[in-house]
This record gives sequence, structure tokens and C-alpha cells, in this order.
Amino acid sequence: MKKTVVIIVLVAMLVGLYGTVALARYIYIDQVSASLAIVGGNATARGTIYAFDPNTITMKIELERKLTSGGSWSVYDNWNFSAPNTTYYTDSGGCSVTSGYTYRTKVTGTVRGENAVAYSSEKIY
Repeated sequence: MKKTVVIIVLVAMLVGLYGTVALARYIYIDQVSASLAIVGGNATARGTIYAFDPNTITMKIELERKLTSGGSWSVYDNWNFSAPNTTYYTDSGGCSVTSGYTYRTKVTGTVRGENAVAYSSEKIY
């Protein structure tokens, strides 16, 4: 029981610090994570992917936004990356953002046709 509680608390802390971490069971992808920082009207959307074995990793980072008052998410900007023969890849994209919106990062990682998605925590600007 204590071990389960400790694991739940650790996962909750990681999600609070880094946004969503995709931990589902995959054959090729070990983990995908997304984060977002907004400072002075400039956003940095970051993604990280771990693969179990050396493979080509492709990553799509999307900065999404919606009106702070509500609405649906739409893609504001996006970046595509690829790295051959690796088990780890991280990269980021940046752009200016406008106030009055809630932003988040969506990261889609692909290894040998297998996809995993992670979202950052939301940021109001």
C-alpha cells in the first residue's frame, strides 16, 4: 500500500513539473514528454522522446491555444524534427504569443510507425 501511494505521488509531482508524460506500454517508444514556458510574450515549446532501442525518432511539436474564456484548441505554430539511430531526442520551437489565450504544447513522437502523444500543462497568457 505504501509503495503504491509513493508511486502515485511521484507521478503526480512529475506531471505538475513537466506536464503530461506518456507512460503507456509501447513496443518502440519508452516515453514522450512535453513542456511549455512563456516569458515576456515568447513561448518555448519543448518535447522529449525516449526509445527502447536505437531507431529514427521523429517528433512533431505543436503549440496549441484557445481563448482564455473558452473555446476549442487550435494549432498556433508547429515544428517537425527527426534524429537517426538514437534512443533519446529532445528539441524545441519558439515563437511570440499574444495575450488573452491559454496555451499548451502537444508532442507526437514516432518510432518505427508507433505514435505516442503527450501534452504540457496549460499556461494562461
